[in-house]
Amino acid sequence: MNVLSSLLKSFFQRLPDSLITTEKYKTFIETNRITDSQTRLTSLKKLIRTLPEVNFETLKFLSCHLRKVSEHGNENKVSIWLYIYIEEYNIKYPNLSFNWPI
Repeated sequence: MNVLSSLLKSFFQRLPDSLITTEKYKTFIETNRITDSQTRLTSLKKLIRTLPEVNFETLKFLSCHLRKVSEHGNENKVSIWLYIYIEEYNIKYPNLSFNWPI
């Protein structure tokens, strides 16, 4: 787990911009505040599709990975919520240095 987290952190730090681009970050936050869950989900899906292709594909891959981590939570002893929190931090703030205690 440490190796994978370190690798992902290193990858995100080397990106020229956040995975959720700086330009679209505020729109993502606003969209996530939509109260109707179906409208929010539909809007977020559309918004994700507007990201640059490499960002979109990376998010897709990361989502699949997080799903696999959650499916094996009993074996890997990693809370999916902790893992999501860590990766969310790395996605939004890739150039900040912080050593996660994992």
